[in-house]
Amino acid sequence: MRLGRPIKSYVRITQLFSPTAHYGLDLSAYTGTPVYAAVDGVAYAANQPEGFGRYVRIETPEYKVYAAHLDAIVISSGQTVARGQIIGYSGNTGNSTGPHLHVEVRRNAGSPYRYGAVDPWPLIDWDPAPVGRRIVGVHLGNGCPLSQGDRRVIELLHPGCVVFMPNYGIDPQQVGEAEIAWILSIVPDCHLLMRPYVPPEMASTAAGCRQYVDAVLEILPQWTKVIPEGQLHLQLWNEQNMPRGAGWEGFGDQESDMARFDAVFCEAHQRVKARFPSVRVGWTPLTAGHRDCWFSGDPVGAYYLHGSTGCRLPETLTAAQWSQARREGPCYEGISQADELYAHIYFHDRDGATGLWNHTAYGLRFERMRYWWPDKPMWITEYGYPNLHFIEQAGAGQNLVAHAAQLNGYAPYVGGAALWILGDNPLWGGAMYHRNGQPISVVGDLAALHGIKASPKAPEPPAMSEDEIGAWLADLLQGRILPLNPAAALYKAAKLRNAALTVASDECRPSELGIELPAGLPDDLVCQAFRNPLDDTWQEIAWTRIGQWAPEQVRWVRRRN
Repeated sequence: MRLGRPIKSYVRITQLFSPTAHYGLDLSAYTGTPVYAAVDGVAYAANQPEGFGRYVRIETPEYKVYAAHLDAIVISSGQTVARGQIIGYSGNTGNSTGPHLHVEVRRNAGSPYRYGAVDPWPLIDWDPAPVGRRIVGVHLGNGCPLSQGDRRVIELLHPGCVVFMPNYGIDPQQVGEAEIAWILSIVPDCHLLMRPYVPPEMASTAAGCRQYVDAVLEILPQWTKVIPEGQLHLQLWNEQNMPRGAGWEGFGDQESDMARFDAVFCEAHQRVKARFPSVRVGWTPLTAGHRDCWFSGDPVGAYYLHGSTGCRLPETLTAAQWSQARREGPCYEGISQADELYAHIYFHDRDGATGLWNHTAYGLRFERMRYWWPDKPMWITEYGYPNLHFIEQAGAGQNLVAHAAQLNGYAPYVGGAALWILGDNPLWGGAMYHRNGQPISVVGDLAALHGIKASPKAPEPPAMSEDEIGAWLADLLQGRILPLNPAAALYKAAKLRNAALTVASDECRPSELGIELPAGLPDDLVCQAFRNPLDDTWQEIAWTRIGQWAPEQVRWVRRRN
């Protein structure tokens, strides 16, 4: 049996089903949220002050479905109800620590648990995740080329999304169309979230903002040729609530700053959509704090996501107050126009426990964004750990995989979460997701969430013997007949070997040739070919290691010319 959604607004799980402690599913809901019948059946209203409070029980031949802690009930006992019909309004009655809806499903026969309870979550027809969604993506390294290690991470992970800063006139970057085309050759359905950087001085004026959008519009045609329709997303500006003095792209956290950003975003969104309607333009991710959204103890007033009415615990708002708070927000028009929302969610070591801000499930600010704008798709454009120090701590990889799995299972509205960060830069401590060019183990664990199994590593090849090294180097030098420096160490060794020998090739360092070298070949080799003009049927191949220049250290291979 399938169940309908008991509430149709924002959904946040506050307590999961546990067969030994909690026999239902708790969903955060402000008082007065409409509660709907999850199934066709006969409904009974009751009040249990020390337990469920006001609740409705709907009976079917197979299940009994409970909706508890209601503020008001609008059906009468014994009434037949249909799936999707309003049966009451959520509240905080009975044994409840705050406004929420408790949903419980009890099977009439066949459950091994107390009361016959079963987990409601998999039975409810929640909004489905996009077909084929791969929840984990990657953020390419700002200012960094796409290294071989980065490419191996992408090949293994098959990211569902990639965030990148494009190479364009305002901000020259190491990533261009060729690199993105390569990613699409590996992951053809990958979503590409383009984040053109804008210098703070350009973001500080309306004219500068228009110049920025002009530059973005100028490069979009070349990117729409590379990225398939429906897969190109555009993030304009970044963390705009950062105070201007921070030196980033921020507009500031005062109400006038918010209103100014709202105006330039609306103009930019309209200009982009007029010329490129298939490009999805998202609301810029906010940095934590700086009036992104209100928490208890914060100053009352306007915030980016809502207005003054929203400055109380969200669960205490009525539906009318919630709607009013959204419309009061200084960025209401911009967020309303945005095709989707972007968020930054980092793990930090807080109070001795690794968590996501102050909540191990989603992160409070992430939840508040969903609370205020439940109808917007969402992408996490910076996700995971802020630097190498954190990811190297004990248990960090397991926590990341566990959280990604929870996003995958309980957040169908999230298109993907891009790991911060590929690239090798001391700003974040160096390469975070690969070592010696190979993905670290957590990448394989995340790939498993996508249904991808890592292929076993090839065994390390045995070291080459000196005879094998000499034979390979001799093959390399055949036919390289170039002028040489007669003062070089190999030349001197050749003259001591046979005064009649003359140079037949340039001095060669295989590691600098830009060719594929055999596995196991040392990278500090130098070699050179000589010949005797009086006996042109032979060549003498000299080789040694860098620094081993004494004549007795030079080895020789004799080859027929």
